[in-house]
Amino acid sequence: MLSTIKNNATVFRAMTGLFFLLLIPIWILAIGPRLIQIPHDLNHVVQVSSFDNFYDEELGEYVGEKPSSTKLRYVSLVQGDGIISVRNSFDVQSLLGDPVFSVSRAYAVDPISGMHIPGSESNRNGYLFAPRMMGLLAQADNKSSFEYWHPNYDTPITMAYADTVSQFGFAVYRYESKFSADQTGDLAGKLPGVGQDKGVVLDGQISLWIEPHTGRILRYSDSAEAYFYDLATGKRTHPWNKFRNSTATVSAAEQAQSISLLKQKVFLVSVIVPSAFFVLAVFLLFYGTISRRVRKILYWIASFGKTWLLPALSGLIVLGFACLLAFVSYKIIDNQKKTHFESEINKTNEMITTRLGQYANVLRGGRGMFDASDVVDRDEWKKYRDSLNIESYYPGMRGFGFAKAVRAGEEDEFIESVQEEGFPKFRINPIGERDFYAPVLFFEPFNSEENGAFGFDKFSNPVRRSALEFARDSGGAALSGKVILVGPGKHPGFLMYEPVFSYRPKDVAERRDALYGFVFGSFRVQNFMDSIFLQEGTTLGIRVFDDAHANGDSVENLMFENNIVKSNPKYKKISSIYAYNRIWTIEYTAGREFSADSVRDSVPVIILISGLSLAILIFVIVHMASLRRVQFLASGSGANE
Repeated sequence: MLSTIKNNATVFRAMTGLFFLLLIPIWILAIGPRLIQIPHDLNHVVQVSSFDNFYDEELGEYVGEKPSSTKLRYVSLVQGDGIISVRNSFDVQSLLGDPVFSVSRAYAVDPISGMHIPGSESNRNGYLFAPRMMGLLAQADNKSSFEYWHPNYDTPITMAYADTVSQFGFAVYRYESKFSADQTGDLAGKLPGVGQDKGVVLDGQISLWIEPHTGRILRYSDSAEAYFYDLATGKRTHPWNKFRNSTATVSAAEQAQSISLLKQKVFLVSVIVPSAFFVLAVFLLFYGTISRRVRKILYWIASFGKTWLLPALSGLIVLGFACLLAFVSYKIIDNQKKTHFESEINKTNEMITTRLGQYANVLRGGRGMFDASDVVDRDEWKKYRDSLNIESYYPGMRGFGFAKAVRAGEEDEFIESVQEEGFPKFRINPIGERDFYAPVLFFEPFNSEENGAFGFDKFSNPVRRSALEFARDSGGAALSGKVILVGPGKHPGFLMYEPVFSYRPKDVAERRDALYGFVFGSFRVQNFMDSIFLQEGTTLGIRVFDDAHANGDSVENLMFENNIVKSNPKYKKISSIYAYNRIWTIEYTAGREFSADSVRDSVPVIILISGLSLAILIFVIVHMASLRRVQFLASGSGANE
């Protein structure tokens, strides 16, 4: 009877072991991929920073880059037998929210492989994102080329591996490709003559940063030059637009967090679960051999170590395993905090550059006043400034003004004209003869004639002059370096300038000749940074330095420092922002309390305490068993065994 039970148990273990062994390929090929497939409720939005530079056929040159905001969307529409229909759209809007360009495509996609399949608008090959290239669930050879479709171009693009880089703590593959696309169909009826007698074709270059284990796109960038061509002859006539797009850093940081979670899920599905099945199968199939050898080893240890070696070894194994789990959990939590730290940095950088872009638009509006009018007087300037409601919509801007371009020999006439407006004390400051002057003519809010900014020659200061010259020669906005603002308080700040011309110049020489003045905004750095964190605040220590070569301890280059800066931070990173021909170096720090979560952060300690308690319990139990065993052997009762 006992023999029959043992035989049945052996057969059951063998059958169960074979079951788990056969389950491994089924899991890898069928079950696992479904657990990491594209979700049927996909609703993924990528924020893209876009810049257009349109060509002026009359002037024969590009007019300068204009920023816009773009949303790249992936939204599932319907699902069927192993198919989901994905609406992929590319919507471009001005920074004020006005529509600029929009295109939408519908793709039929296999949710498991992520590949296009016949259906919807057209039959396509390639991937919605990219193939998984590493691990047991890989869909393509490592670093292999693949076909990609971008909704803005509606043409297959063969992506080729370029290099491996680190992004947000990931090792990601950078893929790139050059391509051409015809956009006549998308732009017909939206541009004069397009689709009737002329078309639009572009030459572009695109880069994708791909996490190879998940096949997800961390971020992308592209640039292209678009041309008009004659539909009859196919010959290109003249350029239309030179544009570029790139994933906003905030959106890339959010994507990094979702990829991190998906990567952990892929690792669990493709490595942990199959490995557990394999270990379990081996244990069940070879249970008899394993159990006999284990019993012999344990008997030898018990005999050799009497009553303490086996209990101590058992307790140490449990404690060691607990320490390993605690260390792994600590590293996982620490990596999550590092990812959050990187995400907060990129989010802050994005908010700074976005805010600077908003201020640049305000200055362009001021420039538009001069372009649209023969004369702009002081009252009109004040009304325009008041209409902007700067305190509510553009907090951080301390002053908004206009500095007139005055050549040598014109200063007396200029001073007299201002004095005749009712400012008898007006002078150009500092006093002295120079080849060129840029005195402040309008400044809001205007307190009195005694205001130090009124009449101040911005060209007299080297830091301001450098920015003014760049704005003049480039024809676009420029930031100054760190300055001490004119007026009460002597606060550190910076300025932004937008040139105004008396006619539309074609080159640098004409810009210098046509210069009429500069619209400018002045910013106290403390107020500027406070306005950025007005709603959400920040838990990061931040120090902002002017110029990329700023020394971290240089007081003269330090523009801003908040009260969260840590002297001995747990996390620290140096980041740079390039905007309007100026580089800001930003030092970010965070202490141990950063991203604190009492429950999550206590997990490693709980594991250690639990492991220690279990180890002590195991030690006591095994020690008592070993003690009985020794006593049993010593009494001679086990002689017949």
